[in-house]
Amino acid sequence: MSTNQDSGKKAYTAAELATFATSAAIFMVGASYAAVPLYRLFCAATGYGGSAKIGTNVEDKMKQRMENPDPKIEAAAAKREVRVWFNADVSQDMPWRFVPTQQFITVKPGESTLAFFTATNLSDKPITGYSIYNVTPDKASYYFNKIQCFCFEEQRLRGKEVIDMPVFFYIDPEFATDWNTRNIDDITLSYTFHRVEDMEEDEEDDGKPTQVKLHGAEIPESAYAKYASTLAQSQQESGVAKA
Repeated sequence: MSTNQDSGKKAYTAAELATFATSAAIFMVGASYAAVPLYRLFCAATGYGGSAKIGTNVEDKMKQRMENPDPKIEAAAAKREVRVWFNADVSQDMPWRFVPTQQFITVKPGESTLAFFTATNLSDKPITGYSIYNVTPDKASYYFNKIQCFCFEEQRLRGKEVIDMPVFFYIDPEFATDWNTRNIDDITLSYTFHRVEDMEEDEEDDGKPTQVKLHGAEIPESAYAKYASTLAQSQQESGVAKA
């Protein structure tokens, strides 16, 4: 027996239900893409969720340190060494190979350091992706800063193309005097690349090499020479560890 409550209900047609479902799906996709820049701004400003901080704050801190160094902190940082390990992944639908160029680099807090990741498009078509990153352990991420990075920028690789992507980072010298980080000798910087689905992949290849999109301060030439020396040292340490 039907009731007044039942009679008041509206019966939706299959077409209307399909329209609702499609609208919801479009909204979710749009929200997910909108979340990327919002996530970038939030994490860059706060360092939340194991994300390193990016922006003028890093440059300001480095400038203040040069102008007013703390002898106690500087002495502690000069004695402390930390191994920064690098990890790289791609999402399931991303036809790229993405690997760190170096396994790890040994650094001192207060030193700006350059590292590289290598991306290879395994498909025959141009593919566009963007990366997010994470720094662990969380206690260390508070002191880990990106000076220049490729993260969150849309990177487009031609079919079978291989490119190197730099990341220039800085660990605050205060890391060496913080009681909470006294037992942290290893930090891991991880990146994951995701595919941008709405990019046009059937356009004609112009044959020009890809320019990596970066944000942040410029990497000085001296950092590249230092990287070569640091990489050789890390490779030697890695060989000793394996032996």
